[in-house]
Amino acid sequence: MRLRAFVGTLIAAALLVGCHSGANATSKTGATAASTSVPSAPTATRPGEPACTQAAVRRAAEQAAAAHGGTIAGLEDFHCSEDFADADADEAQQGVVNSVTLLFKASGTRWVPVDRGTYCQTGSVPKAIYASACEYQ
Repeated sequence: MRLRAFVGTLIAAALLVGCHSGANATSKTGATAASTSVPSAPTATRPGEPACTQAAVRRAAEQAAAAHGGTIAGLEDFHCSEDFADADADEAQQGVVNSVTLLFKASGTRWVPVDRGTYCQTGSVPKAIYASACEYQ
């Protein structure tokens, strides 16, 4: 029984490592389908900042997809650093699923979709997530 509790503690600690929106924080998650429910680990964010959790980033991704008339079929990976987050998502639109890279900026306690081109070209995206946010797709 003690071993099981220890393993559970290790898993919880691994989920929390780097999963906050502080400077140079990076968070990754495995692939999840739209129908899969993966609990988000609690994060240590400062009051007034968005959480760097799968649920928070997925809400922003769904907002971005809805703006184009699509939906999010899966969230494959996400990262957070400073006031930015990015996500690799599968976006479904008119029966076609495409992999997309999305960029979000903190706005109060939420992540808001922003134009990758604008923020990547101006060098506003933090170095910790620049490659995943700006150099792919």
